Amino acid sequence: MEIEMEGDRLFGVRAGERCVLGVLRVDDTQVHEPQFGPVDVSPEQAERHNASLAAEMLAGVTNLPVGFSTLLYVRRDAVTGKDLVLTWRDTLVSDAPVKGGRRDDFYWSFGLGGGQFVARRDVDSVRVDAECFFFERVS
Repeated sequence: MEIEMEGDRLFGVRAGERCVLGVLRVDDTQVHEPQFGPVDVSPEQAERHNASLAAEMLAGVTNLPVGFSTLLYVRRDAVTGKDLVLTWRDTLVSDAPVKGGRRDDFYWSFGLGGGQFVARRDVDSVRVDAECFFFERVS
């Protein structure tokens, strides 16, 4: 497989097919891609690629149309104790979500890019200890 770089994004090319590489993991000696394994790129290229993917994910949430939902994670920061809303690859979406309601029937909400996002949870829909929620853009 050949690797091409376009801007900060890395693409894999094989048999004339071109695809964006997934999130790259850098260890002590190599850079790895989830589907293709070790790839011949520098750690610096991998970090630029991952940062570009993270920016695109955040833009996707920011530009989500009203009425559409996206899966995000809510996690408490171990150091600060603050609740955070994150993408699946730990890109920060909001460091100021609001939680309301009762333990068995609550919601999370946050504002981003002029829009408001809400995730509702009721006792029948999700485990009490769940970390991921479908946030709907409501405005």
